[in-house]
Amino acid sequence: MARSDEWPPAEVRDLAARQGLGGFLRTESAPRFPASCGSLLLCVALAGPGIGLLLAGRAVPRAIGAVLLLAAVALVVLGIRRDGREEPRTARLHCYEQGSILARPEQGLEVHLWQEVLPYEWVETGQGSQGGARDHHRLQLRTAAGRELFRFAEYDVDRVADLVAAVELPRAGERIDRGEAVGYGRFTLTGSALTVDGDSHPWERVHSVEPGRSTVEVFLRGRVRPVVAVPAAETPHLRTLLALVEQQVALHPAPQPPPGRGGPTGGPVRPVRRLGR
Repeated sequence: MARSDEWPPAEVRDLAARQGLGGFLRTESAPRFPASCGSLLLCVALAGPGIGLLLAGRAVPRAIGAVLLLAAVALVVLGIRRDGREEPRTARLHCYEQGSILARPEQGLEVHLWQEVLPYEWVETGQGSQGGARDHHRLQLRTAAGRELFRFAEYDVDRVADLVAAVELPRAGERIDRGEAVGYGRFTLTGSALTVDGDSHPWERVHSVEPGRSTVEVFLRGRVRPVVAVPAAETPHLRTLLALVEQQVALHPAPQPPPGRGGPTGGPVRPVRRLGR
């Protein structure tokens, strides 16, 4: 996915000012396979035989080789020209401090505040550039109604996910401080407990909530295995969820037993797995 720090078009800037979106941050372009890349692959495929025929020494093979080389060059030129024509029709997400403006070709502009957007973040295992298995980090932005707005991959994920979390985390923390419940998919957080699929766990018993390869896992104190694993692709605001759980666990330490009755009741200490580790 392409990123640009150039200023967006005037109509986008004017709309952002009217909506109070704050300062401009960056523009993300929807991923697509450039035509020039396909043309380059075909060029390589044609150039090898073309050069070989040119070196053959006889008139007919040399003529065929020249035609192949000319076709290879023409394919690259046509691919570059097509990319130039397609570029203005590529969907773009113009990111601002308080929200974004989605510009889709022939569909106008859509304003989406960060606090109204649901980010879904997960890891997929696919083929790497060297042929082996490789983890691919994905991020999808959806509306509250479930409509997909934009997809991000790899290095773009951290930038955009952190941007949304920077808005959502303070807002969610204030709600919990006011005694309200905050829900993210199958997770519900309050100032006293973490509830997952209807099962409530007081914060004093919670050790951590951690991202797995494709799941979000809940660990209780004294247990090595997770008590529940929820698909990450069904859990919005994953970064905010992890940060809120970490805050609440720190505010609610495990109760200590009376003197002379053994060690802390927190059980064995295990490292907490976080995003990117």
